Amino acid sequence: MISYFFSFIAFSILASITPGPTNILSFSLGMQTGLRRTLPFVFSSSASASLILFFTFFGISHILLKYPLLQTCMTFAGALWLSWMAVRLFKSDGNFKHHTQDLPNWKDGAFLQIINPKVWMMALTVSSLFLFPALDKETNAALLAFTFFIVTCPCMGFWAVMGAITRTTVTTPRYRSVINKTLSILLLLTVWGLIFQTI
Repeated sequence: MISYFFSFIAFSILASITPGPTNILSFSLGMQTGLRRTLPFVFSSSASASLILFFTFFGISHILLKYPLLQTCMTFAGALWLSWMAVRLFKSDGNFKHHTQDLPNWKDGAFLQIINPKVWMMALTVSSLFLFPALDKETNAALLAFTFFIVTCPCMGFWAVMGAITRTTVTTPRYRSVINKTLSILLLLTVWGLIFQTI
């Protein structure tokens, strides 16, 4: 059981630290507002993803499988919302003080995971592969969701830290604007890449 648990931890690290919409936005927020103001976004995103994983064990995934149109609508709604975020990021002029009020907050972080295709693919994979036979369903769900939350926070936080470091090292608005545009393009590529994988 211990080796099985460590396998889940390794899976969680890979799932949460690899580039994705939430990590790109965490980096961007860290760069534009600093680490302290990015932490609520990181925390709410991690909590939301963990709750999705928890409820997946109780049949929420079956609803999506039973009504594929609902899943498709959620996927494209998420893609459009993230594309809008990418456009806003692309238009940023690099003068962060002028745009902090329009940046994603902790509520956006929580909502993002609900419509993030990467999170749903992760949750479906975990609920079908990582089940401890010695534990009941409720304990399995609570243990894996809590573990995923503990792992995800520092992984997303790593991207926020890297953004905060960039904030202190890249001080010219022109170069900051270039970074924003690069991040926005990466966000679009990541989002629509996930879309094409799921349709």
